[in-house]
Amino acid sequence: MNDTPQSKQADKPSKADKTGPDYSASLYLPQTEFPMRAGLPKKEPEILARWNEIGLYNLLREVGKG
Repeated sequence: MNDTPQSKQADKPSKADKTGPDYSASLYLPQTEFPMRAGLPKKEPEILARWNEIGLYNLLREVGKG
């Protein structure tokens, strides 16, 4: 019984080894009309401008007065 940690590690493939099975064909990834990534660095200025345009901050302040 010579089970040393080195012998157990030798049986496992390394994380850098990419020769394992390709599961991408078996995953259900929906096809959408919009991008899957949010693109926040590009979209955030547009969102903030829209919020400023409609006065969102002031609306929230009015609702929160209670």
